[in-house]
Amino acid sequence: MGALPKFEPQPLHTGVAEVTIINGRQAVLLPENMHVDVTELDVVQQGADLLMKPARKRMTPREIKQWMADMQKFQEELGDFMPEGRNQPPMPEPTEEFKKFFQLEDVEG
Repeated sequence: MGALPKFEPQPLHTGVAEVTIINGRQAVLLPENMHVDVTELDVVQQGADLLMKPARKRMTPREIKQWMADMQKFQEELGDFMPEGRNQPPMPEPTEEFKKFFQLEDVEG
């Protein structure tokens, strides 16, 4: 087994962003050395701190349903990989919110 890769800390960039009001909404103007190549940022607030990072692509309900269908197909092809049993408690009943979310039109494919 090889050695672990050497940890190379990323340089810490600091700066001051300008906060302004544009069309009644707050906008954060980033310093030039901190520009990002995205159109949306995820923002997390913890107390007085804000963390901004490039937004993750969120799956649409249709994509989620297709993903679940693909996983079911894969499971059927793979078969039961634990035929002796799983020794776990039964699954809880789905919530109304879960049932409502997945009552979507069938995914074409």
